[in-house]
Amino acid sequence: MLLLVFELVAMAGESLGDEVLQTNEGLRLEFSDQAQLTRVDIGSTTLPLKRPGGFSVADHQRPPALVNLVPNPGFEEGTQGWRLEKGQTLDTTIAHDGRASMRLEVLGPEPGTTNLGATLPVKPHTAYRVGMWVRGRHIQRGSGGGPGFFYSELDEQGRHVGVHQVGASVGPQDDRWVQISWNLVTRPDTRKLLLRGTLFRTTGTLWLDDFLIAEALDMPQTPLTGTIQRQTDGSLRSQARLPDVGVALEATYRVNGDAIHIDGVLSDLTGRDRALGLRFGLPLDLQGWRWYDDAEDFQVIEPYRTYQNTFACEAGAGTCSRYAWSALTGPRAGLSVAVPLAQGPRVYILQHNQRIPETSLTFFFGLTKDAGQNPSRAPFSFVLYPHDPAWGMRSAMERYYRMFPESFQKRLRYEGYYNYGNLEVYRPQSHEVAISNGQGKGVPDASDFGEGYEFLWHLHGCYDYHQFATDDRAMPKDDQVKTWLAQASGRRTYYTPEAETLKKLVYGPDGEIRYIFDTQYWRAREGYNLTDKPGWGLNCRVNEDPDISPFLADLTRKHLERYASKPRHRPFSACLTADAIDGYFSDTQGLDYRREHFATTLAPLTFGRQNLKPAIFNTIWDFHYKAWWPLSEQYQVVTYGNGNVPSALTTMPFIDISMIEGRWGRAARPREERFWRATAYQKIWRFWCLNTSWYSLQHPLDPKQVVQALGEGLASAIFPPLETVPRALGSIEPCRAAYRQYVPAIEELSAAGWEPVPHASAGQDVIVERFGSAHDGQLHFTLRNYADQPKQVLLRLDRRALGIADRESLVAINLVPGTPELLALEGDVLAARVEADNSRAFWVGSRRQAAARGLRQAGVVLDKIERLFATELEPVVTGLLEQGRQLSRSNQPTLQTAEALQELAGKLQSQLRTKSPIDLAKLVLRLRTQAAMVPAAILSVQSRAPRVIEEGMRGKSVSVAWDLAGESLGDPDRAESTALSPWSDLAASSRCEVRRKASGACTLEATLPVPAEPERSLLPFLLTYRGESQDGRFTLVTPIDVVVAESVQMSFQPDHVVRGVPLRVRLRLENRQPEAAQVRVKLAPPQHVEVTPLETEVDLPGSGSVEREITLNASSQCMLGRAWVPYTLHSTAANCRSRGSLFLWVAGSPKP
Repeated sequence: MLLLVFELVAMAGESLGDEVLQTNEGLRLEFSDQAQLTRVDIGSTTLPLKRPGGFSVADHQRPPALVNLVPNPGFEEGTQGWRLEKGQTLDTTIAHDGRASMRLEVLGPEPGTTNLGATLPVKPHTAYRVGMWVRGRHIQRGSGGGPGFFYSELDEQGRHVGVHQVGASVGPQDDRWVQISWNLVTRPDTRKLLLRGTLFRTTGTLWLDDFLIAEALDMPQTPLTGTIQRQTDGSLRSQARLPDVGVALEATYRVNGDAIHIDGVLSDLTGRDRALGLRFGLPLDLQGWRWYDDAEDFQVIEPYRTYQNTFACEAGAGTCSRYAWSALTGPRAGLSVAVPLAQGPRVYILQHNQRIPETSLTFFFGLTKDAGQNPSRAPFSFVLYPHDPAWGMRSAMERYYRMFPESFQKRLRYEGYYNYGNLEVYRPQSHEVAISNGQGKGVPDASDFGEGYEFLWHLHGCYDYHQFATDDRAMPKDDQVKTWLAQASGRRTYYTPEAETLKKLVYGPDGEIRYIFDTQYWRAREGYNLTDKPGWGLNCRVNEDPDISPFLADLTRKHLERYASKPRHRPFSACLTADAIDGYFSDTQGLDYRREHFATTLAPLTFGRQNLKPAIFNTIWDFHYKAWWPLSEQYQVVTYGNGNVPSALTTMPFIDISMIEGRWGRAARPREERFWRATAYQKIWRFWCLNTSWYSLQHPLDPKQVVQALGEGLASAIFPPLETVPRALGSIEPCRAAYRQYVPAIEELSAAGWEPVPHASAGQDVIVERFGSAHDGQLHFTLRNYADQPKQVLLRLDRRALGIADRESLVAINLVPGTPELLALEGDVLAARVEADNSRAFWVGSRRQAAARGLRQAGVVLDKIERLFATELEPVVTGLLEQGRQLSRSNQPTLQTAEALQELAGKLQSQLRTKSPIDLAKLVLRLRTQAAMVPAAILSVQSRAPRVIEEGMRGKSVSVAWDLAGESLGDPDRAESTALSPWSDLAASSRCEVRRKASGACTLEATLPVPAEPERSLLPFLLTYRGESQDGRFTLVTPIDVVVAESVQMSFQPDHVVRGVPLRVRLRLENRQPEAAQVRVKLAPPQHVEVTPLETEVDLPGSGSVEREITLNASSQCMLGRAWVPYTLHSTAANCRSRGSLFLWVAGSPKP
C-alpha cells in the first residue's frame, strides 16, 4: 500500500476532537463535540487546518449589498457618461427600473449592427458580478445574426485577455425584461472589464438598462454546529438545528475502504421558499500545491486566488463544477472531494479559495414545501479520499471510477457506434450502410466503417417542436401558443401529442413558456419548416418526467415489446436513441420553475441565480431514471444519445453510447477531448459532426479534414462521424481508406478500456493515454500532439507500475495503419513521430503477447463475421466460426495455429453463401492479417510496406514493394508469394516476385491492376509470403488498399445560387488522363432544382479542361442550404465513366 504523507508542518497543540474516522490509506478526520472538524491527517502528517471546519450555510435571499462601478447605469441622468452610436436613443417611456432605458434599433430592411457598452477599471484575481437587463421586440434571428450580450477582460492597453468574449442569449419572447449576468474571477493580467449589448447583423429593437459591474462579495456563511455521536456500525452522526437561520442538518460520516462518505439532509424550518448554499469546508492553507482543472492542466496555488473548473449556469451562484471530483496535490500527497453521480442532479461548486483559505464543496438548494419527493428538504452525498500525487487528477479519477462503478457500467457486447436516430442503417441483405433515415443510397461494404445497432425508436429529449403557419412575424404570446396547442390537440400522432406538450411545458421564473434557442420564424421550406407555408417554429422546452406525462415512457415500452416479440435477437444489439440526453442546456438557460412539476421529481431542487426561486435543474434525469434505463435493462437494449453540454456527466450513468454534436472550438479541443473521455470512462463516445460549423458549411469539405477528425478521436478512442460526412463531402468514398484503418484501431482501444493513469510519459507536451493492462496482453498507449508542428518523442514506460517484468523484451504494434509490423523498444522506450494536431496509437507487450494478440484479434473478426452475416449463416459456417474461435483462444500461439486459421479463412470465404461476397472477402482478408501476426511475432520478422496507394489511375497498374527481414524467413527462393483480392480476376492478373537482398532479408515486388471500370473506388489487396522455418510452415501478409482516382473531375463555378433566381454557371470538367476522351454528362438535380441542359457532350483534351455554360434554377420550394446534384459520366473510354455529386449552395433572398 502506498503511504501518502504531506510535506507540511503539523498543527501545533493537542487534538480537540473526541471522535475519529480513518480510512485504509490513512485519511483521518477528528471532530469536536460540536461536530466541527478539528484535525485532518493523511498518514503521519497533519494538514494545516487554520480553524475548525465542517458544514456551514448561506442564505442567498440575504446577499451583501453590491457597489456598482458603472456610472449612470440605469440612464437616470440621461446619456451622461455614455457614447452613443447611430440607432441608439434614450427612451423615457420604457424602463426596467426608474424612468429611462437605452433603445438600440435597426429598422431594416437590410440587417445592421449597433453596440452599446461600458469599460471600467477592475482588479486582477478578483471576483466580480457583471450584467444588465435587456428587452427585445421584433428581432430577426438566424443566419448568424441576433441580439448579443457580452463581457470581455482587457489589459492595461485594452487588449483582450483570455477568451475574446463571454456571451449569453435570451429567448425570443418580445416585450419582456430579462436579466443577463455573470460571476467571474478576473485573470492575472486583467485591468479592465468591457460589458456590452448588441444587435448584430439583424433588424429589430433592443432596450438595455441597469448595467452592473460590481465586486462580488462572499455570501456570509453560518457554521452548522451541533452534536456528533458514534453509531453502532462505527459511523458518526451529526445533528445541527439553527432556529435563527431556519435550517436543520443531519449528516452521517462513514468509512468505506479508502474514502470517507458523507450523507446528509438539509431541512427548512420556516415553511417558506429558500435559496440556500450548503458548504462543507476544510480551512486548509495549500499555497504551493496544485489545483487540477482536468487530467493534464493544473495551476499552482498562489495567495488570494480562487481555483475552480466550472461552467456558467442559470442556478445557484451562476456556475457549476464541470467534473464531479476535484484534485489538490502537494509534493507527496493528494486530497480529493467528490460527488457521486448516482444521487442524481445537483448544483455544486468544488473549489479551493486560498484567500480564506479553504477547500470546499458547496451545494445550492432551493427548498420548498411544494417539492413532493423532498418537501422543504434536500438530501446530498459526497466523499473525501486521498489520491496519488504523482498522477494528480488522473489518480483521483481512477479511484472515483473504482468507488462508483455503477455509474460507468459498460453493457455493450461489441464496439459498435453508429445508427443514431436511424440515420445510419445497416442493411444485412446487401451489407450497405444507408445514410439518412434508412432511405438514402446505400454505401457498400459496411464492415469498412465498423458496426452499428438495430434502431428501435428515437426520443427528442426536453423539447417538443411545433410548426404553426402564420404571416405574423412577431413572437406569439404565451396565451396564443397555448391556444394553438389546445386547438391542434389530437392532430399529431407520430410523436408527442399537443395535449401532452401542454402538460410538459417548462415555465420560466415569471410563468412564461421557455423555448430552446432555435425557436424562430421560418419562411416556407426553410430550416425546420418542411411545409409550403411560413410560420413560427416553436421548439418548446418540456420536462420529460414520466410522472408528468407518461406518453413517451409508454411509447418506449410499446416499441420494446414489439422488438421483444421478434425471434432471434441478441442482447444489446438494438438501440433506443435520444437527442439532448443531458437536458438540452436546461442548466444554462432552461431551469423549470413550473410548480406542479416539483411534485414528482426525485432530485432536490435548486434555485435561480437571478431570481432565487426554486427550480428543477435537469429536465430529463427523471425520465432516464424512471423509464429509459430500467426499460433498457429489462429488454437488454442499448441507450444511445446526443449530448452537448458539461452537465452531460449528470445523465451519463444511463447512457451506453454518447455522442457530441457540436465542438468547443480549436483552442478548447484538448480540454474537450479529455472531458468527454473522463465522463464516459470506458463507455463508447463518438463525434457526430466534423466541426462546429458543418451546418452552415458553404463549400464542400476537404477529405483531409475527415482524416484529421479520425486522428483527433484516436487518442481518446472516440468514434468518428459517419452520416454527416457525405452531407459535407457529397460522398464518403474519398475517406473509406482512412475509416478502414482508424475504426478497427478505435475498436481495439475501446475494447481494451481506457485507464486514466497511463504509467508512461512522452514529454514535449504530447499527452499519453493508456488503454488496457499488461497482465492480459492488452496494453495500449496513444500519443496526442495538439501543436501545429510535428513532434519526435520518446514514450517511456514505468514497468513496475504497469506490471511488466524487468528483463522482458518489448515490442510495439502501430494500430494505424494496422499492418503486421513489430517495432522493438529500446528497454522501456519507444521512439515515435506524432504529426501536427494528430495522434498515434500503439499496442505494447512481449513477442509472445504479440502473437496472442494476433489470435485474439482474429477472434474479434470471427465474431464480427457472425454478427454481420447472421441472416445468412448455415450450420457448416457456424461450425467453422466456432472452430476459429477455439483456435483464437489458444493459450500457446504457434505457427500451426496460425496456419490453421489461414486455412479456415479460405473455407469461410468459399462456404459462406452470401449476397455480399465483397464485404465477406474484406473481412476474410482482415482475418488473415491478424492470423499472420502470430508468425511475425514468433519469428521476429521485420516487415514494412505502404498501407495505402493513393491515385490508382483507371486502366493502369500500381507497383508495391514489401520489405521483409528476419533470420527465420527461410529461403526466399523457395517462398510462395501471391496477391489476394476480393475479385478473383484482379488476384489472377496481379504479379508478385520475391527478390533476395542481404542475408535474412528480401523484397516482395508486386504489380497490382486497377480496372478501367472498377467495381469499387477502393481496391483492397493482401500480399502473402509463404515460407518454411525450423518450426514449420508460416504465412506472412501485408494489406494494401489502392484508392482509385477519378479520371475526370467536375465542379460548378460558381457553386452558389439564390432561390428563385436563375443563374448561368460554368460546368468545369478536368481530364486527369493523358489521353483525350469524349464524354457525355448527365445531371440528375434534386427536387425543386432545375438544370438546363440536363445533358452535355464534351470533347476533353488529354490532361486538359473544358467549361460549358448551364443554367441553374432553385425554385422557391427548394430547401435552403447545401444541395448535391448527382451526375453520370458516359464515355467510349471506359476509364472516364463514373458517377458522383456536385456541390451546390442554395441561398434565400434577403429577408424582408
